Amino acid sequence: MKETMTSLEKDTLSRKRIVSEMDANFFVEAGAGSGKTTMLVNRMVAMVESGIDIRKICAITFTRAAAGEFYDRFQKLLIERSNPDIVWKDDDRPGSLPSPTKTTRQRCREALQNIDLCFLGTIDAFCGMVLSEHPSEAKIPSDASLVSDENAAALYRQEYVKISAGEYGEELRTLAKTFQAVNRNPQDVFVDGMSFLMNNRNIHFHYHESGTVDIDKAFESDRADIIRAAKCLSEYPELAYDGNKDSRDAWERITDSYHTVRRRWSSNYSNVLFALKSLGKIRLVPEAAAHHACALGSLYVPGGKGKKPKWLEASFAGEGGLIEKLNRLQYDASMTFLIRCMPVLESAMRGKGSLTYFDYLYDLRNMLKDDAGKEGKLIQYIYNRHSYFLIDEFQDT
Repeated sequence: MKETMTSLEKDTLSRKRIVSEMDANFFVEAGAGSGKTTMLVNRMVAMVESGIDIRKICAITFTRAAAGEFYDRFQKLLIERSNPDIVWKDDDRPGSLPSPTKTTRQRCREALQNIDLCFLGTIDAFCGMVLSEHPSEAKIPSDASLVSDENAAALYRQEYVKISAGEYGEELRTLAKTFQAVNRNPQDVFVDGMSFLMNNRNIHFHYHESGTVDIDKAFESDRADIIRAAKCLSEYPELAYDGNKDSRDAWERITDSYHTVRRRWSSNYSNVLFALKSLGKIRLVPEAAAHHACALGSLYVPGGKGKKPKWLEASFAGEGGLIEKLNRLQYDASMTFLIRCMPVLESAMRGKGSLTYFDYLYDLRNMLKDDAGKEGKLIQYIYNRHSYFLIDEFQDT
């Protein structure tokens, strides 16, 4: 009966295969400090020594620092393996390269002379290289370049001003008004929201389409009840229950909360929502509340038969209540506007020849996907140029 290999034996065998089987594909998953990058560099040198043209090798990393270190280690090992004056010490570790021969030294010397003909860089640099060679197929400007997150955010701000001014049509301008009504610091929310959405265009987001909403009219009845109850609270401090900190803090803000909910909700949305949440934390002295039950209206439930009195819960606290509805309205109105703005920003970015890191990956994926649905000539061309891909995650987690 064949014995099962131990973890150490499996690791040893895997490392040996990495530097000996050039035509096999490997996926390596290992912890920090286990030598993943060392094995990748050894495999690249083993490829060179086996006779593979260095121009066919494509090594991809995910940071510039990683790419720089990868290049330095690859170059250093080629120098060592090509120099006949260096005595190679075989440390007999799994995955180590064998002693150089006259043939392998010559191949390493030739590889050193052509080291810049292999691709060794970041994933976005690789995508940029392929896209720049095929801009028409990728549907991007021929002079497109990578733009930083900061510069992309600056462009989003510029476009937001144009959208709000109606330069992209009345429909977007109207949606912008609703967006501004339901968000505090709307321009900052727009930039943050668009930065997220533009970098996740391959994801579908769930929301309900929302047009212009007159919040005061939509919640007219609730608004009237809340204003009446808040007025009662501000006029009768004896209602205040100070048995917990949240309630005490909310009572200290009661006058401000009352004045806030009296204002137009459509133009004061964020402050109203904050005031409502504050009102929801208020607790009442049961005896005093029962005395003012009429003024408090439907927002106060007296209780009875062993049940504690409840404040606000009947009207808008909890699931399906007013606060949840207002939060949902804010989300739906914001997402409706942001999603509608995505084609505008995408067009503006491409018009300036500015592509983000995500754009490079996204556009290359779409280009190759379209090509695969046809004859696949572009995919074959890329493969013929870079037959051997090595990808180094280089970010230990």
